Amino acid sequence: MTLCHGTASQLIQQMKLTVSNPKISLHRSMIQFRNFLKGMAGYSIAAISIAGILLLGVMALFLLVPDVRDMKKCMTTSMRKVYLCESSPNFVSLKDISPYVIGAVIMSEDSAFYSHEGLDYKEIKESLIHDLEQGRFARGASTITQQLAKNVFLNEKKSLFRKGLEVYLALQIEKHFTKGQILTYYLNVVEFDEGVFGVKAASAHYFGKFPSELTAEQGAFLAFLLPNPKKYSQSFRRKQLTPFARKTITAILRKMTLTKKISELEFGEALARLDLFPWDSNAPALLQTLKPGTVEASEESTEGDAFRFELDEEVQKEIETETPKATPAIEPEVAAPPVEPINTPADVESEPPPSL
Repeated sequence: MTLCHGTASQLIQQMKLTVSNPKISLHRSMIQFRNFLKGMAGYSIAAISIAGILLLGVMALFLLVPDVRDMKKCMTTSMRKVYLCESSPNFVSLKDISPYVIGAVIMSEDSAFYSHEGLDYKEIKESLIHDLEQGRFARGASTITQQLAKNVFLNEKKSLFRKGLEVYLALQIEKHFTKGQILTYYLNVVEFDEGVFGVKAASAHYFGKFPSELTAEQGAFLAFLLPNPKKYSQSFRRKQLTPFARKTITAILRKMTLTKKISELEFGEALARLDLFPWDSNAPALLQTLKPGTVEASEESTEGDAFRFELDEEVQKEIETETPKATPAIEPEVAAPPVEPINTPADVESEPPPSL
């Protein structure tokens, strides 16, 4: 603009000279005016070019951003190439997943799942503080919704652009899907071991059971695997829980007790069964395990009524809609304060490397 302004000033001066000496200055004035138009045209072309490049970039970005509503259709996930389709024989609905599994996964991965809208800002803040203190990215803050977005639509490459896209997709998922749907899709695509994706495959792989049949400690074991399934599944291959696995599973069960996901009685029984790992379905102790979802009060119990696993009210309504009327209703969950994630960086680093 400085060049154009200077050219305009020169043009004005030349016009004054033209008045005093029209024959000599007229030609110069025409040259100056032509140069002025060329300068303006050059700036216009540059501005239009920049605007065009920006517009193309925005259009390309929108073309690259997936439509989260594609999850309502049959699709193959981007990261692990898992076929996600409600008509698939590997797909399992929320009502057919043991509440113990649901509770354990939420306590381990995203204790504020029912209260946030895709992002846990409190956890993000604490993670940033922790990472600054450690001088590295030592603690994650991804919610279940973010993990779902990453597993279904993105890849494993870590970058600020991918993280930003993950955040955007998580917000869109919360906008278009219920909490129950998000949990269902997540539990059907998440990895539990090498080549084992979804809770149905995991239940068969580890326990020879259907997802609806899993007990509290089995649900806690599956939740324990999620941060690093290929590494943490070494307990299953060794047929013995590592100290780290036992500690983490116990912590998950304790948090399930504190938030009324299981009773104190169930907590004690689950701890006693840890020594029976890998929990062969034919083991005599497991034959005494009651049907997942309810636990009858024992003769020594002072609780007059049977204990029932409690779920979020919104999710419970979805389950009741899918469940036959003859199935007893499950009481809605009483809101509990968020619980810190189970797998802290210090604990994860203390886990011994898997044997080769």
